Amino acid sequence: MGLFKRKKEEKKQELPPLPASPGLPPLPEESDSTKLPEFPSPKPTTVEPIEKRTVEMSEPTSITKSAEPIFVKIDKFQGAVENFKKIKEKLKDVEESLEKLREIKTKEDEELDAWDQEIRLIKSRVGNIDDSLFNKIGLD
Repeated sequence: MGLFKRKKEEKKQELPPLPASPGLPPLPEESDSTKLPEFPSPKPTTVEPIEKRTVEMSEPTSITKSAEPIFVKIDKFQGAVENFKKIKEKLKDVEESLEKLREIKTKEDEELDAWDQEIRLIKSRVGNIDDSLFNKIGLD
């Protein structure tokens, strides 16, 4: 029992012959007008040291269209103005909220510093009591 058996050759279908092509028209003869011009050979260049190079800056040119009237529907313009006002109000609200958050954070930091200082003070007092009383009687 072979694992690799040759497949039976199937009948090859023959395609009908292609119709005769009409052929391509003959190429036109080359004339002087169809030849491409030759590029000139490059000239050797010398590179100046950076210190000697001069950089010429040209004035920036602005591309502007001539002042032409722009036609916008009044309702679209009014809608855009309203949206712009809303955006300005939201920005003002965000700035106010940010300022309030900064104030709260400053107060929190001050309060945490005060608590930290109080804890250190209590810790030092407990340490003094421990040293003066309990270490003398042998309790640790």
